[in-house]
Parts: sequence; C-alpha cells; structure tokens
Amino acid sequence: MTIEIDDAGTGDPLLGAVIGFYRRETDQLHFEWIPIEAYQAPKFYKELPQEEAAKAVMRGLLAMNRKPDEVVLICSGSIFDKARESLDSANIKHEPLKVEGKLQDAVEDEYVRACEQLGIHNKALRIDESEKDKGYKKRYFILLNWAKKHPQEREKHVKNGLNFWQYAKDQQKPIPGGWKKARKDFEDKLEAILRNGSHNGNGNGFNWDKLRNIIKNSFSEENVWLNPFVTPEPGGVQNIRENQSAMHMQLYNNLLSQIYVFLGRGFNETAGEAVWKAVMWKEDEHAVNGIIFYVARDDQYRQNLKWLNFLRPLIPKLLGSHMRFAYKPF
Repeated sequence: MTIEIDDAGTGDPLLGAVIGFYRRETDQLHFEWIPIEAYQAPKFYKELPQEEAAKAVMRGLLAMNRKPDEVVLICSGSIFDKARESLDSANIKHEPLKVEGKLQDAVEDEYVRACEQLGIHNKALRIDESEKDKGYKKRYFILLNWAKKHPQEREKHVKNGLNFWQYAKDQQKPIPGGWKKARKDFEDKLEAILRNGSHNGNGNGFNWDKLRNIIKNSFSEENVWLNPFVTPEPGGVQNIRENQSAMHMQLYNNLLSQIYVFLGRGFNETAGEAVWKAVMWKEDEHAVNGIIFYVARDDQYRQNLKWLNFLRPLIPKLLGSHMRFAYKPF
C-alpha cells in the first residue's frame, strides 16, 4: 500500500496551507494544516513553512497509522523539502508523487472550504483543471482583494510575512491621480528619455552611463533608486566601494515597487541575470511588484527577446503570481 501527500494554499495570500494524505487502497483521507502563524510577522522566516510542513507530514502519517512497508508518495514541491529530510531521517521510503485524481481535488476543496468559512464566496475559488495557471492567478487576486478591503480587520488571515502584503498595504496610501496614473506618467517619461537618447530609434549610441545621468536629473531620489548594488549573499544594499564584486539592479521605482531593466550592447545586463537579481532583491525583503525590460534594437535584440520569451512563464513562479512582467523595444 501507499500513502499519497499533496498540498494546497501555499501560493495563496490567505490562511496557512493544507496538507492532504490519501491511502488509495482504503480510500482514506486525512488533512493537516501549516498554521497561518508560520507565514506571519514577526515569526516568519524563509524556511519556517517548510519546517511546519515537515511536522504536519509526520503528524499525518501517524494519524494514518502508516504501516512499516508502506511507501510515501509525496508532491515534489519545495514546501516539502524539509519533510523529505524528515522522512529520510526516519528511514521512511518515499517517492515523488504525480499529482492528480482524488487527493488533488480533495486537498484543494479543503483549502477552498476554509476560505469560504471566512465569508468569501466565489465560484472561481475552485480551479478549472483545463486553465490551472489562469485559475490560480484569478483566485490569488480574489483572496487578496478581499483582505485589502478591510486590511486592519482581515490582516490576521493574511500571509503578511511575505512581501506582497507590504506592497498591498502601501497601495492604500493615497497617490494623486491614483496608482495607474502614477505608473503611466513614470513610464511615459522614461520611454520618452529612451526615444530621445537613442539614434534612429534603434538603441544604438545609448548606454547605461548616459541613461543613468539623465534619470538622475529627471526623477526624485526618494522614489527612484538608481543602480543600487545587491550583494551576492543576502544582506541588502552595499556601496560599490565596499564590495567591488557587487551586482547592480539598474532602476527600482520605490513608489511603484517595480524594477526596470535595460537590455542591449550598451547596458551590461542580461535578462537571466536581471531576473536572478530580482529574486535576490525580493528575498532581501524589498517589495517587487513588477519587472519591466526595455530592449535596444541593436544586434543583440533578437537574442534578448528569445531570453525574455523563455523567462516569461517562469517569472510568476520565481517572483509571485501577482507579478507584472513586460518588455518594450526602443
């Protein structure tokens, strides 16, 4: 016999996460929860949900009265990294689970029922198998928007140790004309700089040093961080004099929580490196709501577009399903 293990809710903004157990031969189901406190400040740290998942797995196997010869089939998601270590330590044989069928449906339903108990009722909470990516993203925003309507009252249900919530709370602060207008005004001005700085509309003759000087004179230092240096290890921003090997994130809009990257021969950056730096930036507890690439129409243009098309489906997994991702030529 085997015991299958899967999860639901780890990528959603509300509640903790549910861990489901299923013994197919006896049609037996059992559920355990990673508590919401594992995702909330001040207790939260990066590996705490994994540690709580490991505890939940061992509790669940005990509740299922696992037999010594039973193999555990466990989802390959990163939430179970510590659980797999615990299984190894206990000499419990385990194999990766192909997530499908009754357990997948049951564990999703358990999470949705918990959301409904908060008073959230929307048929889109239940994911259509034929449109999973679109469905999870829609559910994410349904749950997040519910919390944002009354943030003080509902924050107790939010995974507020993750940086998406800080951005969501900041959105409550009034900005003249609104967030969409602020973003449009900033990007219109930035794109005008790119158009005026490049020759013949193909990005040639324009480079990062020239662009940096223009941006310094065009935007407020309070809202726009130019060329902050991100250390190879977590720990924040360092001055280039202190760390000659530091990597730079070209432009970060602190007001909008968005990263802007410029690609081309004159900009000393690649799309892949920029995404990796954005992940580090997020891990270092900076809000990241979007990553936008401006691509010079030079001899590297086609290669850069290939990279961006490759990275497009990976961005939500690396930086969050709420992430804005765009690229524009200049």
